[in-house]
Amino acid sequence: MSVSKLRHYQNYRQLREAQGILELISCNDDLWGLDPEIKRRMACRALSLLQGARPRGSRRAAWYYLRGRGWSLLGKHKRAIRALRAAAKIDPHHIATYLSLAWCLKRIDRLEQSIEILNQAVERAPHHPLVRYNQACYLSLAGQPQLAAMELSIALELKPDLRSRIAGESDFDPIRNHPAFDAALQVIV
Repeated sequence: MSVSKLRHYQNYRQLREAQGILELISCNDDLWGLDPEIKRRMACRALSLLQGARPRGSRRAAWYYLRGRGWSLLGKHKRAIRALRAAAKIDPHHIATYLSLAWCLKRIDRLEQSIEILNQAVERAPHHPLVRYNQACYLSLAGQPQLAAMELSIALELKPDLRSRIAGESDFDPIRNHPAFDAALQVIV
């Protein structure tokens, strides 16, 4: 095997391993509330793997995206934003990048930018239920109940299972008593 092919394989393996670690953090954290120290060590391990990888071509977007996810899990949102913006520039069709980028922007009180990012995601994937649901959350926080309710209605039409999240979603607290919010919940799916 040539040195070039070996390096290509090593980069691919490092990306996949880092992706697996980040997925383990996310799914286990949702299910069981992963211990913060374990979560931190796993995110650091993923970032360490990514530091050694130097992918080219289409894998470069994945490399930036995974770095952004790792930094966001560590609470380093500004670093995450830089990496996620680079990923979106390389691959503007990867919707998970927009969701992660908007999430990080929200965490550093850039709510309007979060909404703008999700508007871009809606343009690229108008039938993506999580984009619509997150946009509803952010519009609610921004004090735009009609737009939030419209996005929530669309999200529920696209994925009725999202209804189970609404009661525990604090992002909807600003509009819970608004007639538009009530109307969105009345949509039969």
